[in-house]
Amino acid sequence: MSGIMMTLLGASGGASVGGYFCISRASGSPWADASKCQAIATDSENNTYILVGIGSNSSINGGLIKTDKDGTVQWDTGLQTYNTSSDRHDGLKVDSQDRPHVASIYGPSGERTISLQCLNPSTGAREFYKTYSDPQYYAGSGAQPYELTFNHLGMDSNDRFYMAYGYYSSSSRNRNVSFVCTAGSSSYTHKNIALISPDYTSGNARTHAVSALESSKDFSAYYYNGRNEYVWMSYDPDASEASAAGFKYNVGSVGAPFIDSSGNFYCFREQSSEVDVTVLKYNSSGVKQFETKLTENTSYISRTQAAPGAITVDVDGNVYCNITVERNSRWQTCVVKLNSSGSYQWINTFEYSQNTDMRANAIHTDLTGSYYVGTGQNPFTMSKLPGAGNLTGTFSLQQYNLTISTNPWLTASSTSAYSNLSNASTGFREYPNGGADHSGSSYANIVSLNSPHSKVLT
Repeated sequence: MSGIMMTLLGASGGASVGGYFCISRASGSPWADASKCQAIATDSENNTYILVGIGSNSSINGGLIKTDKDGTVQWDTGLQTYNTSSDRHDGLKVDSQDRPHVASIYGPSGERTISLQCLNPSTGAREFYKTYSDPQYYAGSGAQPYELTFNHLGMDSNDRFYMAYGYYSSSSRNRNVSFVCTAGSSSYTHKNIALISPDYTSGNARTHAVSALESSKDFSAYYYNGRNEYVWMSYDPDASEASAAGFKYNVGSVGAPFIDSSGNFYCFREQSSEVDVTVLKYNSSGVKQFETKLTENTSYISRTQAAPGAITVDVDGNVYCNITVERNSRWQTCVVKLNSSGSYQWINTFEYSQNTDMRANAIHTDLTGSYYVGTGQNPFTMSKLPGAGNLTGTFSLQQYNLTISTNPWLTASSTSAYSNLSNASTGFREYPNGGADHSGSSYANIVSLNSPHSKVLT
C-alpha cells in the first residue's frame, strides 16, 4: 500500500491542543523516495503542514501534507516544478488567512529560479504564485540549493514574505540576494530586490536563514560568502526598494542558524569535533546571551553533529534543539529543550529499533505548548509531542518501531568558549532596478498524489 502512515502517540488533555502523533511514508511512488522533513508549520486551528523533500523521483521532487490537530491527514500534494531532482522546496509559512505558502528553487543547473506559491488550505491546489529571476545581473545563472538548510522564507503579521538565496554567474559575481513581496487575495505584490552581501569570488554564495523582525518591519538573514555574516536589513513596506540602513556581524561557520522575530541569533558550534554541540544565543546587538555545551554521553552515543539540525523558540523564549547523533553505528535524533537563559530542561531521544538512519531536520512549536520534530534519511518522520517532554514509549510506524525516551544521550554544561559577535567590515547596499519578477508559464502544475492514508492506534 502506498501513502502516509500516522501513528497516534498519546492523548493531549485538551481539545484545542489535539492529540500527539507521528507521520511517515509508506512504500510506493513517490513516497518511497521521501527522505527529508524540510519544514513544519501550523495554522490558527493547529492543523499541521509538513513540507517533504522527495529525492530523485522523476516527476515529483517535493510534497506538502496537511493534517488536522490530531494527525488525521486532510490531503497531500506533490510539488512539481521543473521536473528535475535538483529542485528544492525549502520554505514554508502559513499566513493570517491560514493559507500555506511554499518557497522553492527550480530549473536546470545554472538557470535556477526562485518561486513562491500560495496553496488552497482546503484542497492543496495552487491558488497563485510568483517567480523571480535576475537576467540583468546574472544572465545564465541561478539560485543555489543547499541541502542542509531549510529556512529561506520569513513572514510578518501583514503577510509580507521575505526570501533570500545565493546567486552565482561567474567567479567574480556570487552574491546573496533578497526578495520581498506581499500576499493579497489572489496574487503576490512585488516589493523589492536587494543585495545583502558583497561579491564572493572563491565559491558559491548561500543564504542559510531568514526571518522577519516584527517590531521594526525589518528582516534579517545569515549567509555564507566567505565570511559567514549575519545581516539586519531595514525595510520600508511602502517603498519599492530596500533601505541601506542596518548592520552586519561576523559569525563564522555555524550549524542550524535560526533568527527569531526579535532579531536574536541562535546557532550550533562544535568545541570538539563530533564530541559536543554548543548552543549559542546572541541578541540583535551581537552580545552573547548564553552558551550551553551539550556533550556526548558515551554510554549511549559515539558522535554528535552540528549539521544537519535545527533550532526554534516558543512563545516563552524556550529553545528547542534538534540534533543528529550516532548511536550503534547509525545516525539518530534527539531534541534538547533549554529555557530562555540557556539552562537545560529535558531531552527526548528518537531511535528506530530497525537498523536504519534518522537525521535531524526541522523543528517547530505552536501556541499551545506542543513541539514538532522532523527527521530525514530513511524514512522521513514528523512527530507532534508535548512541550513538557514527558511522552515516551515504543510506537509502531509502518515497518518500523520508533522509540522515544528521556535517556541522557547528551549532558549539558555552561561554557564561555565564544565571544560577542564583531561588526563586519563591509557594508551592504541596495539593489535598485535589479532582477525581474513574473508569473511565467514554465512553472509546472501541482500534481495530486492521491495516495490512501492509513491510521494505526497504539
